[in-house]
Amino acid sequence: ENRARNYLAEALKAGKADPAILTLVAETFYWLGESDRARHHIEAALRINPHAVESRVVYGSILNGAGQSEDGLRVMDEALAMDPQILDFTKEPMAECLYMLRRYQECLDILMSWQDPPPHTYGQIAACHAHLGQMDKSMEAADMFRQVCAVSSDFARYANYHARICQLPEDKENWLSGYRMVGLL
Repeated sequence: ENRARNYLAEALKAGKADPAILTLVAETFYWLGESDRARHHIEAALRINPHAVESRVVYGSILNGAGQSEDGLRVMDEALAMDPQILDFTKEPMAECLYMLRRYQECLDILMSWQDPPPHTYGQIAACHAHLGQMDKSMEAADMFRQVCAVSSDFARYANYHARICQLPEDKENWLSGYRMVGLL
């Protein structure tokens, strides 16, 4: 985390007027749980280039973390309309918006459509199935997560990062309860 903050300081020195750098800075602040700073930098990036598709996707994630999941999903849909080729880049953030909206089946549909998902995605799949009461499928996904990530992954740390990006306590609990139901936490 300290290293990330050092990189942020350097990035801001070099790219205060570069929307790509501001977008990366915003996303980093988002994952550090500093949503106000994240929003400030992503809005600056979008003022410079309102047509930056990647910036819009990150903005949608930041809105989702702020408890404005419908708005986040809308912004991501706009980004996809601008450039349908970014579909893979939007899968996880769109799925996270749907998860926050408790639209677990739609979240699952996106995650399951991914050809080669990141390993942590199996944890999200397990949580969706758990919330839907599909415990057999939930346990299968949790087992797949354990196989893919083995001991190299600190899922509790990942889950805490997921919770940290949520400003609303009920959104934090939504993530953590899904992971608890399937035994990942």
